[in-house]
Amino acid sequence: MNREVLARFTRSYALDSSGCWVWRGPWIADTGYGKFRPGPGQRERPAHRIAYEHYVHQIPTGEQLDHLCRNRACVNPQHLEPVTPSVNTDRQDHANRRKDHCPAGHPYPRAADGTWVRGTDGRRRCRVCRRAARAR
Repeated sequence: MNREVLARFTRSYALDSSGCWVWRGPWIADTGYGKFRPGPGQRERPAHRIAYEHYVHQIPTGEQLDHLCRNRACVNPQHLEPVTPSVNTDRQDHANRRKDHCPAGHPYPRAADGTWVRGTDGRRRCRVCRRAARAR
């Protein structure tokens, strides 16, 4: 990124009290992520990816950036961590992600790295309920 593009990029975010560089640029996706177009004729890209690649290094192939601050508009590279898609999904915070027990009250199993053990369809499965269903 040349100086002119970098200056335009840095004018597009503002520092907040939590240390986030909150994207205020002209383009913000419906999902809350900032977008930036480096120059004429170039496609717009997610602003947080551009910041990470400029200030830290390339994002490893097959990995996504996880916002450790949970602020999608943040482009602070210190708040971003490259992770696998499954780790990124497991870290999301919404009602179903917080459930750690099946409807019958049995705990969902976890792998050694802390991620959920999933079936071939990608869903968490209760081992106790699954064994009971097979026995019937």
